[in-house]
Amino acid sequence: MAEKVLEIDPSDSSTYVMMCNTYATAGLLEEENKWRQKMKSSGIKKTPGKTTGMFGGRLHTFISDDRSNEHGRDPSLIEEKLKEMKEKLLEYGHKFDTSWVTRLELKTEEEKIENLCHHSEKLAIAFGLIMTPPRETIFLSKNLRVCGDCHSSTKSLSRIYGREFVVRDANRFHHFKDGKCSCGDYF
Repeated sequence: MAEKVLEIDPSDSSTYVMMCNTYATAGLLEEENKWRQKMKSSGIKKTPGKTTGMFGGRLHTFISDDRSNEHGRDPSLIEEKLKEMKEKLLEYGHKFDTSWVTRLELKTEEEKIENLCHHSEKLAIAFGLIMTPPRETIFLSKNLRVCGDCHSSTKSLSRIYGREFVVRDANRFHHFKDGKCSCGDYF
């Protein structure tokens, strides 16, 4: 089916990514690598995960694994908040779902968890928690679908921090409140 889609639109990066993720999840790493090589030789670039939010009257965009200083804050503040969030999630009983990590170079569970903790929506949530007063709703927009780990993390974070998070992803709006999501976990 993917081959047929690429005949229609050979520049569709989502088809390549979907195939890579499908093979990686199934543990078929040789097949995944073939699709990565096909994508690379075709000059197709994967669309990076981006999450945008309005904080302090300014629009801020976060890219997965972004450790820059472009948000007018010391990046170590965001790192400290991410560490706090991770610790609170673990205390709450959250189990990070590393099956959502498909980067082959990440071998250990800790590396994969670190990767999940730096997804764009978690970076935006950390920044939002720093920049907004307690109990204020945080509104975010994500250019791709939210991954399963970020979805379950955000549900937990809504209860842990007593916050509401409204996240628009590529498919729907998610309203996280009191440890639940309005989508009923149909994401």
